Amino acid sequence: MLFELPRQMVITLERRVDYCWFTVRRSSHAARALHDGLGAVELETRRSFYVPGDDRLVLRIDPEAPSRQWRRYHRLGVPARATEASAIEAGGVAC
Repeated sequence: MLFELPRQMVITLERRVDYCWFTVRRSSHAARALHDGLGAVELETRRSFYVPGDDRLVLRIDPEAPSRQWRRYHRLGVPARATEASAIEAGGVAC
């Protein structure tokens, strides 16, 4: 299944961390799409992060991200049966 790896990552992280921080280039559309799919929130832009001219977006996945994203996927037409299965697998929190 296409979303199995990100789903498992979210389930694992949810049980172990409070927040997960990332930095990505604004031009990295694939990385930004992945983080968006995981519920990351864009917080700020850090100028010259590694070297001069290397501007990075700072993103954070918070504890509410899995349920926020699940509501989003549900609105996009994910079957209700998948909602229930994910909630059970995640210990009651839909991912």
